[in-house]
Amino acid sequence: MKNSVCYISKIREIKSIENADNIELALVEGWQCIIKKGEFKKNDNVILITEGAIIPEDLAQSFGIKKYLHKDNTVHVIKLKGIYSECLILPIDLIKDKIKDIDYRKDLSDILNIYKPKQEKIIPDKKFLENNENFRIYYGIPNFKDVPNIFYKGESLQITRKIHGTNARFGIVRKNKISLKDLFRYYIKKDKWAFFEYMIGSHKKILDLKSNSKNNNVYVEISKRLKIEKKLFEYVKHNEDPDKLVNFIIYGEIYGKGIQNNYTYSLKTTNLFCFDIMINDSYIKPNKAKEIVKKLDLEYIPVLEDDHIYTSIDIIFDKYVKDAYFKNTRIPHEGVVVKSLDSVLPKYVKIKNPEFLIYTKNHNVSDYS
Repeated sequence: MKNSVCYISKIREIKSIENADNIELALVEGWQCIIKKGEFKKNDNVILITEGAIIPEDLAQSFGIKKYLHKDNTVHVIKLKGIYSECLILPIDLIKDKIKDIDYRKDLSDILNIYKPKQEKIIPDKKFLENNENFRIYYGIPNFKDVPNIFYKGESLQITRKIHGTNARFGIVRKNKISLKDLFRYYIKKDKWAFFEYMIGSHKKILDLKSNSKNNNVYVEISKRLKIEKKLFEYVKHNEDPDKLVNFIIYGEIYGKGIQNNYTYSLKTTNLFCFDIMINDSYIKPNKAKEIVKKLDLEYIPVLEDDHIYTSIDIIFDKYVKDAYFKNTRIPHEGVVVKSLDSVLPKYVKIKNPEFLIYTKNHNVSDYS
């Protein structure tokens, strides 16, 4: 199951809520949900639907949950008695006619047609693009609530601010197809980099750099303004072997004016924070990525703590997420991303600020992160 927003889970704990006679708190995975007192008990199997999921109208009506949803039928974060409710949990009996086996963490998204809204993507020119598989899309960072035991005590972590913008990637990658012109450059002109190309993309789509109609695109504009193509080629030519290189890709977040409704970071233009680098199909460690981004004369994502020794998620939440607002405002930060500095493979999670999730609903801020 990958990034599911609706699946079977089990209640691990029921907690009382201070000064509340009719409600209590159910803990499921890393999520918490305010429920009617006595509605569920510990170890009950339940349907877990996480924040941001859209419930089909017919299902909302038949399940009797319409009143708990936002006007667009999404599950949203609410705050009662100072406690956040971040998801919906429903009795498993509601779907007994739809499934044969009650398997823990069984994905119900397709069965119930429950998903998060999809970000509108840029449609590329298929004549130009050959879907170069070397231009890898970014690893999907899970919500820590879905993987609450991902880190071990004593693990060294990097904690960075999560930026609310649009995901972008820029890379020098080996071409899929070699043309006669490329062969001429390589063998006659002795250009060792003739078999590589510069590519720009959103999270999943590749942009058409040859089409003039795309010149005003935010991804292309920021690439030109920050001279990313020149910087990346200069770096790989001095630091990588063209006979061994497959790809060199930087991943970042474009943010600022015009990126997300009512969430501009007080900027009058756009900016880019880089947060990861892939070299030869492997993500490099966070501290090395930060070092390379600096050498590229680009900005690394704001680091809140560079060698945090992990004891619990609660400590990170209380220090960097809870009551985190932009200076002198009541505009909440989106949250943080936590990365292991010890793991060979990428081991990252995002921790979202519940106040941000409430703010996005109240101020018409899209949430595609």
